[in-house]
Amino acid sequence: MKRSMIIKRYLFTASKKERARTIRIILGLIFSTMVLVCVLSIMDHLQNGRFSYIKKIRSFPVVIKAEKEFDIAELSNRFYDEAIVFQYKTGEGLLKIGSGEYAVSIRYIDSSYEGGLVLKGDKGKELLIPYRVFLANRSNQVTITTIEKGKVARIAPKNKTYSSFGLFQTSLGSEFDNSTIFLPLEDAPIDAPTYIAFIPFSISEEELINKASELNLGRVITWQESESSLYGAMLLEKNVMSILLMSLFVIIAVQVFQNASAFSLVKKNELATLYFIGYTKLDIALIASGVSFLMSFISFVIGSLCAKLFLYFVRYGVPALGNEAIKIDLSIIPLVFIIFTTYSIFVYVYSFLRMLKQDLLREVVNAI
Repeated sequence: MKRSMIIKRYLFTASKKERARTIRIILGLIFSTMVLVCVLSIMDHLQNGRFSYIKKIRSFPVVIKAEKEFDIAELSNRFYDEAIVFQYKTGEGLLKIGSGEYAVSIRYIDSSYEGGLVLKGDKGKELLIPYRVFLANRSNQVTITTIEKGKVARIAPKNKTYSSFGLFQTSLGSEFDNSTIFLPLEDAPIDAPTYIAFIPFSISEEELINKASELNLGRVITWQESESSLYGAMLLEKNVMSILLMSLFVIIAVQVFQNASAFSLVKKNELATLYFIGYTKLDIALIASGVSFLMSFISFVIGSLCAKLFLYFVRYGVPALGNEAIKIDLSIIPLVFIIFTTYSIFVYVYSFLRMLKQDLLREVVNAI
């Protein structure tokens, strides 16, 4: 009898008891694979959505901290069919409105700024403050205090009061809005750092980084560098979740060991017969490997397909996931498959070959 026929017969054995054990393991593997893929895919989807807002509003995909003179119009023309290009400067200050005081980051911008601002009320105002801050204080007068180079002292506080100002909000919400204000670019202190931001729309971020580096205008900063703490924390969160979810496979691994031991014990007479009619230990090891590999392969394929089907429909029932399709994340599945299948093969081979020990073979011969 060919090895493939024996593998098929062992995997789909006629014994209800043994078949039930195998089905339980396969169903457990399917469920574990589905949970692992779904959770990691949803985490990726939410993190990518979060990162997409960050890249549009707070830390742009590629930024140059300018150290040389440049012409922003010339740069815009140079990248007109590849990326949006604009400049801004940054600083720190104190915002006073009504009875509230807020330490804020200041962005000095011009009309070319593409930072995801949603303006409330009249446009073209000299100062833009957060919409939520205005609602909390309801004052028609705002004072901004900054620290700048003075004529006598090296640095000195500078106050400027505004009775007319615009309001803004962004998709990032209070964590960005409540700590940021916008002023005209020409009001920036002389020593304020200048940044050139690039938002790609027809080329990849990697290509844009290379092209920005070729400009030799200053240090190129990616959004991952700007958001290194958040980016690192989210990667750590995903890795920890992966480890926790992989513990599901530990439970299945115990079931695999028990099933292999029980199955080989039931089949010991048949394994001994195969050995006596000319099958080598290598042949029997290959049979055990085939049974284990097929069981894992079928389970992981069905589990991945079930996860894909679940992710397709779940976005319609969970508004927080948005309407965009959830991209299935199978990045960890090959690793889990290799580790689990290797373990499973080892367990089955060990269990099958254990039945070929001389004392057990002698028992079979005596029984016959």
